Amino acid sequence: MHALAAAPMKISTRATPVAFLLLCLMAVRVGAQGPATDALADGWRALQAGQLLNARQSFMRAVAASPEEARAHEGLARVAERDGDAAEAIGHYETALVHAPDTARLHVAVGILLSDAREHGRAVEHLRRAADLDAENAATWRAYAQALWRIEWYPRAAAAYERAIALEPAEVWAHIGLGDTHLRAGRLDDAVAAYDRALERDAGAYAAHCGRGAALSKRGEFDDALTSLRQAVTLRDDYGPAYYEMGVALQHQKNYEDAIRAFGRATQLNGWDAPSVMNIARCYARLGKRGLARKAHEHAAKLQEAQSDLATATAYIGRYPTEPDGYVGLGAVYARMGQRAEAIAAYEQALERKPRDVAAHVGLGDLYLNAGMIAEAADIHRVLVTLRPGDIETRAMFGMLLRELGEDEESHAVLAEAHGIVSARATQSGGANDWNLFAYVLYAQGDYAAAETAMQAAIRLNPIEPSYAGRLSQIRAALAASR
Repeated sequence: MHALAAAPMKISTRATPVAFLLLCLMAVRVGAQGPATDALADGWRALQAGQLLNARQSFMRAVAASPEEARAHEGLARVAERDGDAAEAIGHYETALVHAPDTARLHVAVGILLSDAREHGRAVEHLRRAADLDAENAATWRAYAQALWRIEWYPRAAAAYERAIALEPAEVWAHIGLGDTHLRAGRLDDAVAAYDRALERDAGAYAAHCGRGAALSKRGEFDDALTSLRQAVTLRDDYGPAYYEMGVALQHQKNYEDAIRAFGRATQLNGWDAPSVMNIARCYARLGKRGLARKAHEHAAKLQEAQSDLATATAYIGRYPTEPDGYVGLGAVYARMGQRAEAIAAYEQALERKPRDVAAHVGLGDLYLNAGMIAEAADIHRVLVTLRPGDIETRAMFGMLLRELGEDEESHAVLAEAHGIVSARATQSGGANDWNLFAYVLYAQGDYAAAETAMQAAIRLNPIEPSYAGRLSQIRAALAASR
């Protein structure tokens, strides 16, 4: 054996403090990595099982133990995405990319979310980077192509789809995407050819039949277009774009009655479809049904306004993802369009960002009241009373909701407090709105005769306020019913 190998190791006493410090640092790093690794594994297991709360808690522990662990931030992004909070997910993905900037899948994930949120510049930047990092991945090129298509960069979108097709020729949706790109660019023959290639690979590709029909319609071949479009809806009866294109072809054929039915089906499937409603208005006008045409036109204008408001709220969220205002705006639009679940989710996301946001509570409260969700409305109004202690209408509504829930003792106390506040205001300042509010509280207390007297006082002081007459009618109806 070599002499040096056999000799025992000796450590200089002067080197001992340095070596000890290095050992301590290594121990700290290993100790930090252990909890992070365990929490990370727990988080992915919980996410796979659909246990989002457990997953979030585990990933947060992993981040706390190791803030630079990109997979932990990615996990939080996946949880937020599954929870429907795209803005939060985008933030976590971009944090993950700070620590792992060359991870293509992260760029793809955040790019798709940004594209959906109409943050097109950032979306394209991330997806272009992903394509650079993972140039042999067809799915990455498809995602990049779709983002380019959305911002109408059609030559670049076509090139990206062609790259995806070269990598994965059997993938039908790349051919459909290429067809859609050529269709938007007005290259109708190329579009039909791309859709035909998609159908050669899958005769049941309903979107290819739809796109083909739209292209043929633009070429003036309406009979052939309708054949393709009818095949699309035969394959998938709930595919709205096919009904829209069918309506367009029928409209060109001056078959206005059938066109109205096709556009009507499109609006049943997509309540936001302003172009279909506008075309219904045009068809009614052609048929000489001016009243129906006017109503359809007004509804289309309402839809277009809602879409504009939706785009504004979405853009605000994209720019200020941690602020509640964009989500409040989103909730208001959804509520106006009768989409209750989406409205509730938007208001709840606002409250996650600012738990005591007044506008979000008001929006949720109105939504619950309109839906007859009394217990939920009462919970919201309980909070609103603390947020707006001087708001008499909130107190009166809270008292009435408590009474509906059988909480008579608390209801009486809440309404008595409101009565004391507003009666003092009415007798001291004597303003019209003070008497109006006094009438509302008296109505809530069931004292309809006194409420009528107070409401009449409000009307004498301000006879041109339109809401007062309605409230007086409501009070008188309750008085008549109580006799």
